[in-house]
Amino acid sequence: QEVFQIIMLMVAAGLIIQMVLWMKEHSHKMKKELESGMQKSAESAQWWGIFILAAIAVGREGSETVIFLSGTFVGLHGVHDFFMFFLAFAIGFALAMVLFYLLQVGSKFISWRWFFLVTEILLLFLGGALFMTSLEKLFNLLIQYNVPNWFYWFNGKVFDISNILSDTSSVGSLMASILGYRSHPSRIDIIAFVVYWIIVFALLKYIKVRKQKKLAA
Repeated sequence: QEVFQIIMLMVAAGLIIQMVLWMKEHSHKMKKELESGMQKSAESAQWWGIFILAAIAVGREGSETVIFLSGTFVGLHGVHDFFMFFLAFAIGFALAMVLFYLLQVGSKFISWRWFFLVTEILLLFLGGALFMTSLEKLFNLLIQYNVPNWFYWFNGKVFDISNILSDTSSVGSLMASILGYRSHPSRIDIIAFVVYWIIVFALLKYIKVRKQKKLAA
């Protein structure tokens, strides 16, 4: 169960990064290509093309949701945990629908460009939080076995600000889940955070350069 949870968390983090990078590279032409392709399919009555396109889109986003939630679900214990899990899922789904409606009716006042920029940043932070959690679980699992003494160095605490904002409080727990906040981070937390963002910024830079080359061509 622990191994499965670690794998699911890492896969979820990877999928989030991949989605953000893909959107960065293709967002400028995606709307035009989708509308053009759907218009051609409608004109030639090729409804299967539209169906497959919709199915792939729903399947892609649905798979992310399933993997993300399954990584959390397998770690639940007791009726209270399950109740809070499904309650949080229902609230999140309802808020997503409300936000989508507001964006549709208020598109003149709310910029889709800024909306996607903010969501991209939040998604990358969420990916970082998942990556940090997966490494924490991995190191805690490995410590149960015969590991060298130097291995414990990674679990040493760097600082403690739990008296200011504990990551077990309501606000701190939310920040820990979404932003990767730790009130008393270990060395592996710091290393994971730094490595994750170095990789993300390097990939974003690579995508930016490749996108510029494509536009120039």
